[in-house]
Amino acid sequence: MTKKPRSAWVQIAIREWNRILERKTYWLLMVILPPVLTVFLGSIYLKGSVTDIPVGIVDLDQTPFSRMLIRAIDDSQALSVEGYYLSVTEARQALLFGRLQTIVVIPDGLTSDAKSGRPGSVTVLKNASNLLYSNSVTKEISTIVRTVSAGILVRRFEAKGQQPDQALASADPIKVDTHALYNPTYNYEQFLIPSLLSMVLLLGVMVVSVLVIADEFREGTWQEVLDLSGPDWLVIFSGKSLPHLFIHGLQAVVLVFFWFHVFGIHLSGSAAGAVFLLFLLISAGFFLGMAVSCWIHDEFLSTEVAIFFNTPAFIFSGLTFPLWAMPGLHQGFAGILPFTHFLRAWVKLAVMNTPADSWLGDVLILGGFSLLGIVLSLLFLYQSTRPGFVIEEAHPEVVV
Repeated sequence: MTKKPRSAWVQIAIREWNRILERKTYWLLMVILPPVLTVFLGSIYLKGSVTDIPVGIVDLDQTPFSRMLIRAIDDSQALSVEGYYLSVTEARQALLFGRLQTIVVIPDGLTSDAKSGRPGSVTVLKNASNLLYSNSVTKEISTIVRTVSAGILVRRFEAKGQQPDQALASADPIKVDTHALYNPTYNYEQFLIPSLLSMVLLLGVMVVSVLVIADEFREGTWQEVLDLSGPDWLVIFSGKSLPHLFIHGLQAVVLVFFWFHVFGIHLSGSAAGAVFLLFLLISAGFFLGMAVSCWIHDEFLSTEVAIFFNTPAFIFSGLTFPLWAMPGLHQGFAGILPFTHFLRAWVKLAVMNTPADSWLGDVLILGGFSLLGIVLSLLFLYQSTRPGFVIEEAHPEVVV
């Protein structure tokens, strides 16, 4: 009984699998770097939010009230009193040398002004070169001063004979009832880690995908692929793609079901939906990269194209600066990057858990990127399998 030969695409797939196992570049990019970068980059935001911002105090009032205000600042989770200074000039020197990020100046006479009903002011000098520090300081100190001021007013109204409830209503007649949705603790870990790791995954996928065909020309093995496939461009496409999609898809599963749990990432939407969205991003990146590899047979140039295409993706995604606030030209450029649509869909699906009709459009656009990459890859592969196609010579290896 003769053994039935394997179909051509299975032979190409097995061959591609063996190439992945044999090549150090593929091992590095597909097996070793993903967990290493995941741990290294994911651990940056494990603290979640900024705490213990160093504050310097210049207390010119030197009263029990000013000391109470200082204690309230030091008790704040976001702030930490690191030193007391006799003058603003001395405190500014400490700020310039990086020992402080904020200076709180309590003026002389603040207590007497507060007791007599005159408006007083606390001066805050903050290092605004870091917006994260600056915004946290503004929020915390404003809240503390407002709370302490309300306490003074409450005691004054009680001294005039008002009941505690009446005094509290008089001190704070209009309240702002704020509800922070989807990230109530303002935890950077919850949205920066998934976004950052997804971006790294996409970059790795595209760097590998631009080598899939280009490597065959560099090594002079393209004729071997043609002989195995028939030549059949559909067979080459399926056999070359499936092993890579399997490994990258497995990375998406591990990312959602393992690494997110390690870093304490909470998904409001379904985990299956998160994996599906990540796989769409992987498919878009892989097929676009494969199209580049089929078109540009120089692996160095194709790698540069992939890096150039992905480098600005994080900036233009809207994560660091709102997309709607960018100029029209920049918004248009952001629209041609798959990561922009992935991140928008990710926030709606995995973070906000909104109905499907709110993120379906971005999912379809991601699918459109995948389809574009498939069509271009097949077109270039068809040209490379025609009888008149001239196979390029392999680049000689340079030994140093």
